[in-house]
Amino acid sequence: MTDLKEAEIKYTIGEYLQYGENQLKWWYERLNCGNAFKEFGGDKYRIKLCREGTSDFIVVSPRGVFFIEVKTEKGKQSDAQIEFQAKVEAQHPGSRASYHIVRSLEEVEGLLE
Repeated sequence: MTDLKEAEIKYTIGEYLQYGENQLKWWYERLNCGNAFKEFGGDKYRIKLCREGTSDFIVVSPRGVFFIEVKTEKGKQSDAQIEFQAKVEAQHPGSRASYHIVRSLEEVEGLLE
């Protein structure tokens, strides 16, 4: 494993997912939590993004639906992320939706290819 920062791993995975989406292999979305602010006509508006703990990516492919959380080699989930994982895993046992913690692009390739 390398000493990449989490943001660098996410960027690399995002580039890979975009490439696969361009080839019509799957659809993906980068999920961001928290709030964003947008200004319209001089007024600022708060835009609510995904809930705290939501995975970094969701990928829909012929192989299933993958909720992908990215961590560094030593990275750990927050309590909110652990709760989100439990909710995903409790929904429709046996379904083709699954939650994965990945620490490299190669792990994502293994899931999707």
